[in-house]
Amino acid sequence: GYSESPLVAGGKLVCTPGGKGGTLAAFDKKTGDLLWRSKGWTDKAAYSSLVLAEVDGVRQYVQMTGESVAGVAADDGRLLWRYPRRSSTAPVPTPIMADDCVYVTSGYRAGCLLLRLTAQGKDVTCTELHKNMNMVNHHGGALLTGGNIYGYDDNKGLICQDWRTTDVIWKQKDYDALWDKEHNRGVFGKMSLTCADGQLYCYGEDDGTVLLIE
Repeated sequence: GYSESPLVAGGKLVCTPGGKGGTLAAFDKKTGDLLWRSKGWTDKAAYSSLVLAEVDGVRQYVQMTGESVAGVAADDGRLLWRYPRRSSTAPVPTPIMADDCVYVTSGYRAGCLLLRLTAQGKDVTCTELHKNMNMVNHHGGALLTGGNIYGYDDNKGLICQDWRTTDVIWKQKDYDALWDKEHNRGVFGKMSLTCADGQLYCYGEDDGTVLLIE
């Protein structure tokens, strides 16, 4: 039942076993020896994969669970910050880090959230910038490129969001040829995506259809 992609960074392999022993765990990548657990953060594991980030020189691992979004110190697993966020069913997408901000989204009406991180010495605080339902991403994930976020919203289909405001710039639902009105969903279903050379490569979950979108 484990779905995360573990992260190898430097000499560590870091993952999310969850639970009272500590939400995150770091192991020596060569020996498998346990280096630390995030004992100050004990949420249960969900489906999301963690990311490595650095804010004003403070290296940290950022992860989303069904109860919160948080960051722990990369060197010892100390809890740096935690933002409560209820996403009890299938919190799947990986957090996005850029410009000292954290963006998360998940399905089942959890919506999306943008936080700003601020470091003071070895301590980090988080501040909510935006919290709304503009992106409700069940799975398939979201990506950031060119100052915009792209992903499949459960209600609007593939959308483009402004990174700083989280406002919706365009949505698949606006295009008749791409929206199944009878079933109120995108004609290709939910999709995962990546980007290259100014194009989006979208992979539909229903039948493996691949879309190339400017």
